[in-house]
Amino acid sequence: MKTMRKVLSVTLLTAVLLTSISAYSQCKVILTNGRVTKCAAIKVDSKGNLTLKLSGGGGSQIIKRGRYKSAIIPKPAKKINYLKQLYSQQQYNKAIAFADKMLSAYKFLGWGGLAAYVKGNSLLKQKKASQALLTFKQNKRYGGNYVMDLQQGIVEALFAMGKKDQAEKELAALAKSNKASVAAFSFNARGQILADKGNKRDAVLEYLKTLLLISPNDRSAAVHRKEARTQVVKLLESMGDTRAASFKNMR
Repeated sequence: MKTMRKVLSVTLLTAVLLTSISAYSQCKVILTNGRVTKCAAIKVDSKGNLTLKLSGGGGSQIIKRGRYKSAIIPKPAKKINYLKQLYSQQQYNKAIAFADKMLSAYKFLGWGGLAAYVKGNSLLKQKKASQALLTFKQNKRYGGNYVMDLQQGIVEALFAMGKKDQAEKELAALAKSNKASVAAFSFNARGQILADKGNKRDAVLEYLKTLLLISPNDRSAAVHRKEARTQVVKLLESMGDTRAASFKNMR
């Protein structure tokens, strides 16, 4: 699984931020009954209770935790970019500390999942897999649109801890992800598992899912497609299969 870890570490922030939510120009809250309340601003206390500043000078509204499914505010771009910068510069301790601040501020507002994902991967880079696993698991409830990314982190942490059987069980949920980068990761990870078990033909089939089901135009999954192509060629050549050549120049 070292190959998978290397691939992920190179593109962690790129893949996640390419699929991050940037279209929200207004705050909104989705209530437990499905009703959507739009507002100008949201404040949240430590217990998850929301205070909404209503649009058009409509005053304020308090929504207690438990009465809403989720809340979202516009993307805090400067803070996310700063977190990305810390991770990219391998300043993992600072990235972890800043991610904790973001979790405190945004875990109920749609951006806690991203902060937890970066924190967990920073811990993985420091070879603190058990702490990373705990970070991913504990923050899935705040994951929002990053739930699948946190699930991917769980798989990575389990592999790093040598718990491949548990990791394999956690992979099933990832293949259903609507995020190309996450789905591609899951196909490649399963291919790696099968290859490690000596099941080369089935491993090839898993890698081919990445190449055939994931669009070559999706930038977030580009590194996973490259890895899948490399592994398909390698496995086919090891089996003496002449079809390996046809994949070498595949986009």
